Amino acid sequence: MKLFPKFTLTCTLPLLLAACGGQSGTTQPPSTTSYVVSGTLYDLDSAATSQSQIFSGWTGGAGTVRALNGSSNLASGNVASSGSFSVNLPGTIPTTDLSGNYSTDVDLSTDDCVGTLAISNKAALTTSIAFEIQGTTQNGATLPVDIQITTKADGSGTIKEIFSLLFYSNATTSLTGRQTCIVKGVQVNTDFDIKLQPGYNVANLVINLAVNAQGTATGSASFSNGSRPSRWIVSSTSATPLSLKTHTRAIANLMQQKLKNLFH
Repeated sequence: MKLFPKFTLTCTLPLLLAACGGQSGTTQPPSTTSYVVSGTLYDLDSAATSQSQIFSGWTGGAGTVRALNGSSNLASGNVASSGSFSVNLPGTIPTTDLSGNYSTDVDLSTDDCVGTLAISNKAALTTSIAFEIQGTTQNGATLPVDIQITTKADGSGTIKEIFSLLFYSNATTSLTGRQTCIVKGVQVNTDFDIKLQPGYNVANLVINLAVNAQGTATGSASFSNGSRPSRWIVSSTSATPLSLKTHTRAIANLMQQKLKNLFH
């Protein structure tokens, strides 16, 4: 499944934890309590050259937000003209709508990457939840994002980008390990430390990148549990200045595509 159909950023972690099978863990009892996801949509300026220019008020108008498990609509909510929204997800997702079939740890080695991820509970069934906005003038997939940039006159700078993802699991499980990838000539170590409890779980992809005046980049990334950023965007375009954009977008695309292959 494509977690964010309009984003080039796609989530791959759900497949790995979603596709596990082996020892049992704490399973999710039926729940009647809904899980509320709320936030505020913002416009993002892809040409921003300073921190204050990155986000601006939502101009997409009022509309609806949908929470999706694959192509299935879990829940819908209203989007105000200001961009604020709220949607109530069902407390429990049936196991028939989850996935899991891994019997061993996962070798994520490819032409670009090496590394192995360990799954603590291979019987866990999981999925990832996508969100879609249908506004007056803006439509498409959306996710929470935070972006922090610093730039200098010589072209050097740093960027920190956080992309927040929502997973559902029917049992306690974790995914840990390190993956080393070469992206646009840059070595990026990605540390995984995601712990899922029965029910809904927020995990953040955090990318840190630095580029010196000569254009040499260094970077690192991590996937771990965390708090969801308050700003949501309906765009995959980075606010990073051109001197940093190529590296950080390539890293984000690669890392989230890897996750797509791990979770459904």
